[in-house]
Amino acid sequence: MVIKHKPGDSNRYRYYCPSEDWTVYCHLDTVNTAIGASVRQGQLIGTIGKTGCATGYHLHFEIRESSRYGKQVNPREYIRFGYSSITGK
Repeated sequence: MVIKHKPGDSNRYRYYCPSEDWTVYCHLDTVNTAIGASVRQGQLIGTIGKTGCATGYHLHFEIRESSRYGKQVNPREYIRFGYSSITGK
């Protein structure tokens, strides 16, 4: 699954995308949204799976700058580890 973020989209930790960024989610077991649909922060978009050559359940997550096939960016710049979007802690 690929999600396109428009310039100016943000998250609660830092300014998110100065340009058009894309997030990529691979090995999903189920996809809970449709092509072309808008999604909101916190919305369930899919469930972790082990599709392809994966041997165990996990999520392959990428951030791409400027286009679907743009430069990969380290997600650590965008994600606050140890934070739960459910509990807010």
